[in-house]
Amino acid sequence: MPGDTGGLALPSTLTLTLAGYRANIDLNTCQLEGEKDSMVRLRLRRVGAKNQPSYRIVAADKESPRDGRFLEAVGVYNPRTEPETIQLKEDLIYKWLSNGAQPSDSVKKILERTGLFERYERFQAGESLETLMQEATKAEEQRTGSPQTRHPTPSSKAKQTVESED
Repeated sequence: MPGDTGGLALPSTLTLTLAGYRANIDLNTCQLEGEKDSMVRLRLRRVGAKNQPSYRIVAADKESPRDGRFLEAVGVYNPRTEPETIQLKEDLIYKWLSNGAQPSDSVKKILERTGLFERYERFQAGESLETLMQEATKAEEQRTGSPQTRHPTPSSKAKQTVESED
């Protein structure tokens, strides 16, 4: 008999994944729905001149190159200042983490150092965003003083005078 499954229960949908694309097929209506699997990562994007790195913390597709296309800038990190400069847009970071974005190892260390993960856990537990944002602002004020660059890059004139003195 056609349609006789022999007592087996067949699924109503079938999901196929190939090369980052996911296709859902509804077996009852024979309709196809497709979407691209994209993993979003919070990671560092290098900016700044040669030998003077500073970084933007961005939400980017996992497949994008380091300094390539990104979805949204969520912070700034400058390791060359004393103390290091970290500016975060915590409400945007909460949004991306809630949507499943995964931080890279270096971004995870930065977020742990600023106490963001503790505040994010409280956000998930139901604490109001306004309270957490006020606390984040106070923490940033304590963390940042007047940043001074640790290692000034010598200008070409300074190099010439040092060489001529020798």
